[in-house]
Amino acid sequence: MIWICRGDKNVQQAAAHRHILLRSFLCVAARHFTQKRSPQYVRVSGTLGILIMHLKIITIIVLVTAVLAAFNAYQEELVGVVSYLVSVFGALLGSILCLLAYTFVLRKFPYNARPFLWASYAVAILGLIAYLNYALNGKADSLNTAGHMHVIVFPLLHIFISICLQAFCIMWVAGQKVLARKRGANA
Repeated sequence: MIWICRGDKNVQQAAAHRHILLRSFLCVAARHFTQKRSPQYVRVSGTLGILIMHLKIITIIVLVTAVLAAFNAYQEELVGVVSYLVSVFGALLGSILCLLAYTFVLRKFPYNARPFLWASYAVAILGLIAYLNYALNGKADSLNTAGHMHVIVFPLLHIFISICLQAFCIMWVAGQKVLARKRGANA
């Protein structure tokens, strides 16, 4: 009989404790959802959410490109693991550079991220189309012909295109800033 009473008291205390925790959680939640937020905060958080979604899509495209580049390297029967890894990493380096530039600009200057977003899409889709073409065409003729040049030349071209697009984006954003200052000075 003593054990039952003691158990009832513990059960009642636990229920009261849960009730207090639930009430405090509801108060905090109500305070959080009823507070007014500045329009600028809402706009930036919405834009950041959309831009982060684009970051995920580009990452998926890059991962599919990695699989296609690995399959192409396997088809071309590259000699050694190092040449295989260099081929795959070289295929992805241009897209990775664009993604790193995009994430940097997204974190530091979210209002200037749009050109970097489109450059990242362009470079990622270019790599996807190229390696899809290489994977579907199959193995080149022979190891002694120029049919294997794409294993080395395309990654270099891809990196060059990504660097050029990033430079164009930097110039675009800088030009927008200069135009905005001139418009403000003339007004």
